[in-house]
Amino acid sequence: MGAIIRQFRMEDYDAVAALWESAGIRVDSREDLAFKLRRDPELFVLAEDQGRIVGVLLGAFDGRLGSINRLAVAEAYRRSGLASRLIEAVEERLIELGARRVWAWIEPENDASRALFARSGYEEWAGVVTVSKGLTPRQR
Repeated sequence: MGAIIRQFRMEDYDAVAALWESAGIRVDSREDLAFKLRRDPELFVLAEDQGRIVGVLLGAFDGRLGSINRLAVAEAYRRSGLASRLIEAVEERLIELGARRVWAWIEPENDASRALFARSGYEEWAGVVTVSKGLTPRQR
């Protein structure tokens, strides 16, 4: 399985949305992803094998801290090292941008992702609570 890692393009939307959906991850609208691409498109990466999208990771950078979320890998490619390759690709890009730290957003019950990130050197911070608030009318 010789997947290549490359940057997301809007024409990848349907395949990425299907992969996120199959992994139980909320799918962003085309509009939301187009908005994301205006900020740091190099951090939205995917893995492609023989023309098929088999992995995706949505990274972001606020000028100081990076974040990793929406990591999904097709069932047949899990436990192959592909998720680690996607994480490393975004980490390298974050370093180039000057990021000082990177966070990964993981659902508490997702033991596989928690183990993956632990193997990649990530440390869980039990004392941190994540809160969120929608700022657009459709998010409220």
